[in-house]
Amino acid sequence: MKSMNLKLTLEELRLLTTLATDQLFRKEFIDPKMPGYKPNGDVSLGKSLVGRLRLLVDQSSPKKKAPTRGTGWRPEHASNNGPTPSEKAPRGTEEPTARRRRPSQEKV
Repeated sequence: MKSMNLKLTLEELRLLTTLATDQLFRKEFIDPKMPGYKPNGDVSLGKSLVGRLRLLVDQSSPKKKAPTRGTGWRPEHASNNGPTPSEKAPRGTEEPTARRRRPSQEKV
């Protein structure tokens, strides 16, 4: 088999890998369900090629450092998952929740 050289940027290689992965998924799972489908090509060869491309992308990508605890945190970036203390209802004004007894606990 003849070898070829090809120069690509990291972004081009990442895009090519994504497109090839999507096409392989289509060939393997979607196309066989279409009426008049005729299999052509080797999906396993494509999968091994995509695996090699992904390794190249992963090795060439700059490594991200995991953030260390406590650095870069600011109050304005904190998540707003609940009401602020000023938005909470005053104590004692909440609606009581109804509790049901279990049938096994009732006295007969």
